[in-house]
Amino acid sequence: MRRYFILTVLALTLGQAPGLLASEPFISEVVAANDNSLRDDFGDSPDWIEIHNPSDAPLNLGGWGLSDDLSDPHKWVFPSVSIPPHEYLLVHASGNNIAEANKPLHASFRLSRAGEFLGLAKPEGSFVDKYEPNFPAGDDDWAYGVPMMGDLDEIIPAHSTFRYLIPGSSHSKLDWENPDFKVTSSWKNSRSGFGFDKAGSTFGDLIKTKISTSKRCIWLRKTFRVNDLNSISALVLRIRYDDGFIASINGTKVAESNAPDRPRYNAYASSRNTNTQYVDFDLSEHINLLKTGNSNVLTIQAYDSRADRSKFFIMPTLLSGKSTEFDKKQRSFLSFATPGRPNASAIPPRPGIPTFSKGSSSFKSSVQIALEPGKEGDIIRYTTDQSIPTQSSKKYTGKIRINKTTMLTARCFDEEGNAGMPVSHTYLQLATNARTFSSNLPVVVIENFRGGGIPPDPYKKAHMSIYEPGEDGRTRLTNDPTLDTRVGIKIRGSSSLNRAKKAFTVEARDAFGEDKDISPLGLPEESDWILYAPYNFDRALIRNALVYELSNQIGRYAVRTRFCEVFVNTNGGSLSYGDYVGVYVFMEKITRGRDRVNVTRIGPEDNAHPEVTGGYMFKIDRPDPGD
Repeated sequence: MRRYFILTVLALTLGQAPGLLASEPFISEVVAANDNSLRDDFGDSPDWIEIHNPSDAPLNLGGWGLSDDLSDPHKWVFPSVSIPPHEYLLVHASGNNIAEANKPLHASFRLSRAGEFLGLAKPEGSFVDKYEPNFPAGDDDWAYGVPMMGDLDEIIPAHSTFRYLIPGSSHSKLDWENPDFKVTSSWKNSRSGFGFDKAGSTFGDLIKTKISTSKRCIWLRKTFRVNDLNSISALVLRIRYDDGFIASINGTKVAESNAPDRPRYNAYASSRNTNTQYVDFDLSEHINLLKTGNSNVLTIQAYDSRADRSKFFIMPTLLSGKSTEFDKKQRSFLSFATPGRPNASAIPPRPGIPTFSKGSSSFKSSVQIALEPGKEGDIIRYTTDQSIPTQSSKKYTGKIRINKTTMLTARCFDEEGNAGMPVSHTYLQLATNARTFSSNLPVVVIENFRGGGIPPDPYKKAHMSIYEPGEDGRTRLTNDPTLDTRVGIKIRGSSSLNRAKKAFTVEARDAFGEDKDISPLGLPEESDWILYAPYNFDRALIRNALVYELSNQIGRYAVRTRFCEVFVNTNGGSLSYGDYVGVYVFMEKITRGRDRVNVTRIGPEDNAHPEVTGGYMFKIDRPDPGD
């Protein structure tokens, strides 16, 4: 997991934002695939939404609505909370449904990284701002919204000259990050772009100073000048790195990623960084560290990962900017996320999303798939092993012939190597007896591409397809699925583990392995589901589902259910009737949420009325890791 520097639970922060076309509030920034751009008050990383008040007067949002559903403007309603003039309000899109004044706000819904509708509505129900039909799909920590910063000026350009040292045990006590540190002759002088690349395919010409392939740590120092502090309202560290680093300005740490727990001369990065492009780190909260004149010092500790010793690279740049006039109707991806502060500048359009000549489906002997780039000039790369395409993946040059069950994943890249969002479709080869199979129930197919048996723990990667009855009331696997998604799957149960008919826990996931909300068989969106397997204690196969349904019909929540038939293919080859495992109950997992057990999440500080009102959920079971 990459570790970034922003950690906040504040809902309101100051920030002047000049220049606007209207005085009504608007959704100024959205991060729909939050990883590390912001932490909430529970220490989690839900997606987030930022509201800006551009007017000269305070604005009370009490009764206003925030929604990801065009037909339901008040899906989540703001409490009585005021945004001062030219300031910002953050809402965590966590699904926790916390709408209390003087507390961090949590919407009752979550956002899809694939993009969806998002709107801000007045108390009477009219939308004052809409991302319609949807905001675009984004990768981890990509911010989308209204650019508020002008062009960035280079304080330290790429390939600038740095003083550097390959540290050893004799250097462990050096106070070298101190701006007053006296650099000795052991510190060499050379151009940035430090490292090695054994294959030469990733960093190649970017390396200006080669270091030995046996090294895993390097220290950098750069003195830089600031002429006018008043002209700087944004500060950005733009850096390419493999695999981790710690950055400091004038002796104070300002950013880090994949840093070791003990940053010593012989340490390794805590994990790999697979993003070989520039990454922007917003240092604007550290502008106060700068000094007028030529006495500022940027220091970098760079670390390679133990998991990949084929390359090691570091190239930092330092940029400054100033807030400028903006148009709230002009939206784009932003160079970095700025929760609760004026937005960063726009970045060039991301590569597009590839289109497939045929979506997920089944075939008998073979099928050919053609791909089209999302934008003119995009390069498509693809994989057939369930991995996400990278720059080194196979380049698309013509139709792809598929003659066995395959997940085909494609991704667009631009000429600079920037990547768009990956898209996957799965093509199931059917044996003759599967092609003639039909049912009056929905059918669920689990395919793990010769991944072997499914264990009780941990989750195993797989793919799930759901087929539903057609116009004649019959479900056929030769029809296209109504839903298909990557999943994690494991056997569910304790005493039932040894039954011939296994129950399963299923977690819907996106291409990056993160939870993804889905709406199977008309059930409310969630990521966690159960394939319940009625067996020897319920030979009628309906007892639990019947009681749950009766409870829901009298107005008391119970898990919603759908009967289905299930195939599970774990040994590869075409899907056949030999992979049939029986009649199951597709059902919700008991969890807190707007469409499940609708109770407000509480924190450790909540221990009395009105926060605690007597509602509890208990799990009575033998001790185990739990579900």
